[in-house]
Amino acid sequence: MNLLSGNKLFIIGMPGVGKTTVAERLAVELGFKSVDVDTLIQRSEHTSVAQIFEGFGENYFREIETKMIAVVASSSDSAVISLGGGAVMRDENIQIIKKAGLVIWLNATLDTLQSRLDNDTTTIRPLLAGDVREKLIGLQSERIEIYRMISDFRVDVDGKTVDTVVDEIVAFASEPKSSPDNT
Repeated sequence: MNLLSGNKLFIIGMPGVGKTTVAERLAVELGFKSVDVDTLIQRSEHTSVAQIFEGFGENYFREIETKMIAVVASSSDSAVISLGGGAVMRDENIQIIKKAGLVIWLNATLDTLQSRLDNDTTTIRPLLAGDVREKLIGLQSERIEIYRMISDFRVDVDGKTVDTVVDEIVAFASEPKSSPDNT
């Protein structure tokens, strides 16, 4: 049995690292469903993430996010799930995703993240309003140790194509699963 058997794959990482893009491509490669938690929240609330933050605040958003993560994690569908970068800041979310599947951390340098975010004119990211680099440094300092502690596998994405990143994840997830006694 490999690591994909009966598991979901949760994609975590900083804003701009490519979680949604990688999750979509990985899902196609594996024949799994692709789920973007932010998109689920937007559909459920009939508004954008930015408008939720503006109108109701981050705590409200995080409550909805936790509910959506729990729903996706309990689904019987095989899925690759991209999480918002801050989802890992709640212990409840960490417990849910660790129990439900593999956690894949996409990592990138600040330069790569900033470049991608500067070129993304379609997504409004409430936590990055103002000086993007300064905000990224702050978010990274809050999150990087959590990403490191909870991830089953890390992929450094700098200078790699989406296909290369997907191939690395598939290679890892296709490895034989160790017995529960070896964890």
